[in-house]
Parts: sequence; structure tokens; C-alpha cells
Amino acid sequence: MESKTRLTEDAVRPNGNRSLPFGLMRMVKVQMERLGLSGFLDGLKTKGVPLSTVVGVMCVYQLNGGSSMNECGDWVSDPIATEKLCGGKRISNKTIGRALDILSVYFDDVLEVIWNGINRCYDITETNVIIDGSHIPLNGVKSKLSAYGYGNGKVQNQIQFMVAQLRSPPLPFRIETYAGNVSDSEQFAHFLPMVIGYLKKGSVITMDNGGAVREILKDIKDSGMEYVTRVKMNDNDDEWIEESVSEFVCIDGDACGVSHTFKDSDRTVYLFFSADKYFRKVNSAEKKAEKLASIAIENLYTNRKKPRESDFVIRRRNPYAGVDVRVGVQKLLDPFDPEDNMKAVDELIGDRCGYFKLESSFPMDLATALEVYRSRIAVEHLISSIKSVVKLKPLRVWKTASVNGALLLALTAQLLVSLTIVDLKGTEIERNIHGKRVKTISKPSPRTVAESLGQLTVTYLEGGKSNAGVIFSNFDALNSEIMSILDVLETF
Repeated sequence: MESKTRLTEDAVRPNGNRSLPFGLMRMVKVQMERLGLSGFLDGLKTKGVPLSTVVGVMCVYQLNGGSSMNECGDWVSDPIATEKLCGGKRISNKTIGRALDILSVYFDDVLEVIWNGINRCYDITETNVIIDGSHIPLNGVKSKLSAYGYGNGKVQNQIQFMVAQLRSPPLPFRIETYAGNVSDSEQFAHFLPMVIGYLKKGSVITMDNGGAVREILKDIKDSGMEYVTRVKMNDNDDEWIEESVSEFVCIDGDACGVSHTFKDSDRTVYLFFSADKYFRKVNSAEKKAEKLASIAIENLYTNRKKPRESDFVIRRRNPYAGVDVRVGVQKLLDPFDPEDNMKAVDELIGDRCGYFKLESSFPMDLATALEVYRSRIAVEHLISSIKSVVKLKPLRVWKTASVNGALLLALTAQLLVSLTIVDLKGTEIERNIHGKRVKTISKPSPRTVAESLGQLTVTYLEGGKSNAGVIFSNFDALNSEIMSILDVLETF
């Protein structure tokens, strides 16, 4: 009779085996050395654990799903992690806090090393960039950067940051922190000169309408750079639409547009109509109209003695003054009449639904202008990745130095992943873009790369000696390709 062994809960016993994310550990180490970052960081701290080791451990920890620097110290506290990740030297929470402070002190120097490293790794012939900003909730009120500002659809205690990324290769290289209540235009005015210092003359800066201020745009031109930005529409644009509707040129299956170049300056403005943008706005307006109709029915067609104030009025609290509000409601449209419901939707979407306006400092054809502006999505994905993949979540720090250090650490970790993605060969695929079959190179997202490398583990068996006690597990096609790339990089 054949004997079968079955794994049961009773057969599982605690042991001293320890698995570590080898894929991330190796990627971080190789890419930091490639940029010249390891050698530079080690020169900033001469005692105790080398700074490159501490920064590398924090990058691995964040990319592996960790978000608390306090827990990072615990993560590397056991003997095996201390030996393999930290070179046998213990990394305490105090060491981590000190590392963030050093990164803050040498903030600009580290970014300069990163920029020089990027240019050494790749032949950067064009320095066209994309710029955008975002915010991070902040738990704690003692930071000078802490301030209440608008983010996530509400007013919250936060800090803000701006980041710059090359269009090609898509690599981030500059980040800066701002107080939570600083306006977009103020951030752009401060951040742009920093970025321009890295760029070649004639480089194109692509940004959203936060930077579309005349003084800022003039400074960009005066510095020898060009720009592409979204600008707000005005009454003149409404007249332009009415007069030029027959001149709109179809660009693809989604958009059409018209442009005008001012000959004295070459400044060019573009009006676009996007069917996708139009239908998304109409869909949103229909849902809102349905909600407003139900409110109207409750207040006009029921036995309610008086209208509910909160349905129509938003009170602003002012400790210095009181206000008496009286609400009277009269019917303008019939919520039971389909035609009136359509009128309500039309009023909510407005006359400019589906239209948007761009401006550039030099003339381009409509398709190129739209393509350049749409490239902004790359920096939006970058910001999303910094928050979700690198785990830059609500900060629990008070010191400005710690905030700056945490932001620089997040940029570094993201850059290491971005470098790896750039080096991947990718897969050629055909996509249906606005009714056309287009061949593109598809590469994995930062999340996919981080997860694949995090799953490639090395397990050190309890009591194992030399290589006999080491097991590498969970190879897949992606992390195997990355390991091959790192093999080549380590030979240089």
C-alpha cells in the first residue's frame, strides 16, 4: 500500500527561516550605484551605518508595501535582515530619522547627482519636460509646511509638492515641497526657475493651467524655453466658436479644433472640442439633475411646511458675525416633464461643454499640440505612483526637514523603478486609438514592476550554511528579464 504524506496544521511549526525581497534589494542597489548616488550619499555620513545603506533599505521597504518609517526599523531588526540588508549594522528609528534630516540638508545636491546620473546613463538629446503638482494629508500641526488647503474635494491639513519629469525618457528628476495653502501660480513661479536650470535652450515645458499666468509664461520665454499649457476660456472664445464652427478640423475620432497664431509673437491658441469630454460631462450633469429633481420634489410636491434650508443654502461659519437666512422656493422647471429635465441638464453642462483651450509659445498643427498636451498624463501617473506604489501616504512628521527628506526619498524610490522600466524591451502591441490601428510599445506599470520584484524572494534557512541554506523563489518572466538587465548593468 502506498503511503501518502499530507501537510496539516499540526505539521506547521514556527522556525527561524527568513524571506527577503531579493528582487527589490538587488534593483535598488544596482540602480543607486549606476546613478552615482551610493558613493555620494556615503560621503555625507562618515560614522555608523553608511547613508547609502540606510536610504537603500528605506527604498526597498517602501516599494515592498511599507509606509511607516517607524516600522521600517522593526522590519530590519532581526539578525538575518540586519546582516543581509544592513551589512550587519543595526538601523534604528533614530538612524532613519537622521537619514531623512541629511537628505533634507543636501536636498539640492542629491537632485544634482540624480540629474547628472540620468544624463550619464542615457543620451538625453532633448530636455522637454512635464510639470504638475499634488498634495499629501499631514497628521500634525507643528510643521512649518502644514497648512489647511483644498485637496481631495475638501479642506484639509496638508502639504503640497511639485514634480518635474522628462518627456523622453520618462524619468522624474526634480521635486519641491510647499505649504498646504500656497496657490498653484505661486508654486509654478517658484518651481519653474529651478527646473529651467536643468534644461537646454528651446525645451518645451508642458503644464496645466495653474502655470498659465502671463508673468510666468513671459519668464519662460525670456529664459529661452517654450511652453504648452491649458488656459481658461473667456467670452471672446465663445464668439470664436460661433464664428469658426465651420472651420473646425477633425483630428481623430474624438477631437476637432481650430487654431490662431499671433504673427508678432508666434504665440498660438487652440480651441478643441472633445466628444469624449462632452459625453462625460453630460453623463455627470444627468446624474446631478436627477438628484436635484428629487430635492425639488421633496420641497415642492410634498406636505413639507417649509423648504429645508440645507437643500439650497450653504452656510459659512463666521465667529464674528451671525446671519439670518430665510429660504423661499418657487418652481422654475417641472421635474416630471422630460423636456424640462433636458433643459435642466443643458443648464448644468453650460455652453462650453466639451470645449477646452490650449496655448503654446510657438505654432504647431492641431494634432501635435493635442498630443503634446495629452503627454501630461505621464506626470499624473507618476504622482499616482509616488502615492500608491512608493506609499507616500499621510505624513506623520512635524519637522520640515523630515517632510523634505520623505519627499526626496519617495522621488528616489520612484526614479529607481522608472529607470528599470525604461531599460525593459517592452512588447509591441496594436491598439485601436480613436478608430485607428496603431502599433505601440507596451511596458509594465511601476506597480507591476514593484510587485514582481517584491515577489522574487531569497529565503535564508535556519541553521543553513553558505549557499546550501539559501533558496530563491517566485521567478516570473518580468523579474527574470529585470535580473538579466541588472546582470549587464553590474558589469559596467
